[in-house]
Formats: sequence, C-alpha cells, structure tokens
Amino acid sequence: MIRGFVDSLRVNALNEGRVIGWACDTGEPSHRLHVRVRIGDHVLGLSLADRARPDLLSHRIGDGRNGFVVPLEGRIDVSQQDLLQVEVKRQDAGDWIGLPERRANGRRVVARHFQEEAAAELWSDSGIRNEHSEDRPVFVIGAPRSGTSAIFQSLTLVTRYRGFFEGHVLDVAAAVQEAVDEHFQTKRSHIPNPHFYHLEMINKATIQEAVQQLLCRLVSGYRTPYWADKTPTTRMVLSAPVLASIWPLARFIFMKRRGIENVMSRLRKFREAGFEYDAADWAATMSGWRAVRGEIPGKFLELEQVELLRNPDASARAVGELLALPEDEIRALSDHLRQHRPEVTDPTGQIVSKIEDTGWTPDRIVTFRRLCDEEMRAYGYTYDDRYSRAAVGNAGSKP
Repeated sequence: MIRGFVDSLRVNALNEGRVIGWACDTGEPSHRLHVRVRIGDHVLGLSLADRARPDLLSHRIGDGRNGFVVPLEGRIDVSQQDLLQVEVKRQDAGDWIGLPERRANGRRVVARHFQEEAAAELWSDSGIRNEHSEDRPVFVIGAPRSGTSAIFQSLTLVTRYRGFFEGHVLDVAAAVQEAVDEHFQTKRSHIPNPHFYHLEMINKATIQEAVQQLLCRLVSGYRTPYWADKTPTTRMVLSAPVLASIWPLARFIFMKRRGIENVMSRLRKFREAGFEYDAADWAATMSGWRAVRGEIPGKFLELEQVELLRNPDASARAVGELLALPEDEIRALSDHLRQHRPEVTDPTGQIVSKIEDTGWTPDRIVTFRRLCDEEMRAYGYTYDDRYSRAAVGNAGSKP
C-alpha cells in the first residue's frame, strides 16, 4: 500500500517554491517512489522519495529513506498554492496517486497524524507496567507560548521518545504535596495531646510513598520507558522536585521566553485570559522555576525559545546531550528543528525591539512592569532591543 503526506510548501521571497513530504510503499519500503507536483496539466517539479527521514523509521513507516523535496520550476504566486497537486507512483506503475492535500499549519497536521497512529502503541488503558525504576521520562515545562510545543513535537516525532500532545495530569503532584503538607501542619499545630490521635501514627514518609504510588499509577499505561510529557503550567514547574524523586532518571527541559514576547503571543492566541492574567502567570512560572531548579541539579536544561529559531543545531545538540540520545537521533532532531520553525502567532517572527513598540497602552506597560519586573531582571531580560543583558546565542544552559 502506498502511503504519504505533504508536510509543507515553502515559497521564498523570490516566489521560488518547494514541496516537502514523504511517501513509501509499505509492502516494499525500499522501493523508491516517483513524486510530481502539478497545476492542472502543467508539471512544476519531479523528484524521488529517497531522502533520509528518521522520524518515519522511528514510527515504523518505511525504511528511513522515504522523504522528498521537490523544487518547483518558475515563480509560484501565493494564490496558486491551493491549486497544487502532489502525486506519487511506483517506478513500474502508470497511475499517479494523490497525497493528502496540504493544509494550513501542515507541520502540526502531520505531527498529529503520527501521534494518532502511534496512540495504540504508546498507551494501554489497562496499565501494563508496574516497575518504573528504569523509566527515562523527559518533562517539557515552562510558560505557555514559550516553545514547549516545538521541542516536544520534534522529540516525539524523530527520537525514541513518545507522548501525548498535551499532558496536564502530573502537575497534580505539587497540588497533592502542598495539600498534604498543609493538612498535617495545620492539624498538628492545633492538637493539645497528640498521643490520642490517629494522625500521630502517620509519618511524612508514609504520605510521600502513597503520593509516589498514585503518580506512578497515572503513567502505568505507557508502553515505553522513554515517555515525554508536555505540561506548560506553573503547577508542573513546581512539581519538578516531586517528579525527579519518583523517576531518578527523569530529565527536564525548561523553555523560557522574554515576558514581553510571551504576553504578546498569549494575547494573540488566547484572547479570553486577559492581559493582567497573562503577565502574572508568566511571572509565576518563571519565579517557580527559580525556586525549584536548585533541587534537581544535573537533571535539567534551560532553553530560550528564540534559540530554536536562531540555532536549531545547537539546540538539538544541547537536548541530545541532556537525554543521552545517540548521534543519529540528535542529527534527526537538528534536521527537524531546522525545517520546522516553532509555532509563532506573529507572522513576522520578529523580536520586539522595545516595550514601547508593543502597542500596549501606558497603563498596560505599568502593569507589566509591576507584575513582571522582578523576573525580567532575574533572568537578565531587558525592555529594549537587546532582549537580554547576556548575548542570546548559548543554546542551552545547565547547572
């Protein structure tokens, strides 16, 4: 059976286009398929689906060399993009077969396509594993709109790691721990004679063990020890020490982004939350990370969202070293980050030069400074076109 997908269509400033995707014959994965792109009867480009695609191999599709890039002849007007037809055929067959049509935000579509196919292999509702000491989870954390999706999707598409698009389960760890601590501290502070209370028979180690068992049960359905979780919430950041104690081999990737760009992106993407909430939440996440990162030394990487755009190779190398990935997976991660930009709500993808260029009212600027200034300073971010006091260019920082 012939399978394939059109990942993206790229048109540069000169209106020169190329189509990127993959195609394979699942019955004969080593058989390379012809690819053509046309508008009506006019063929714009021909190629062979023989390029390296480790992401396909990791998802058991093809033999790892089923990707294609088709340069298009002549200039392509933006208005013509929806007219393009991408087709493939076997070398010994005469019929062309159309691939699923390219859609807006094709990168996320193809990522979801892989994830849905792999769901059955990723998870068992009955919970198949009781032993978790050898698990090597990676937790992608940070504030929303900081690049968590970009790094998570790249990891789960081209490396051994697997996971759901969104987690939002394990951030209960901090809430449970906090509730338990508060309960016992409050109760014990009001007990006149503890010898008459059941409460006095329960020590903290017993509670911690019960919490650990609960959290392990929540992930027992993963079929692989290499599972990944993306939960961009402040609670998840605060949960990091608890999670690290449960899974000694766990690693954390904290994605960070200057508060100005982060809040602007949130306002474009999530209009219902509101300016003050977005600013306060960014500050809480950044503050929370500063509070807990010292408790998990050697287990984390801090990565700037802008570095995924500027230095994808260095970013992939930093992530690969943190997770002890083999060299071929690091290269695949680098290729994927280079080809697929992080999702941006600003179509220009530009860094705001200074806070006055945001278009915010003076009152909003005052509010932002009030809520975010402490964290802006703590992380070395500036309010002008320098972005930060330290030169952005170090792909990742580890303790």
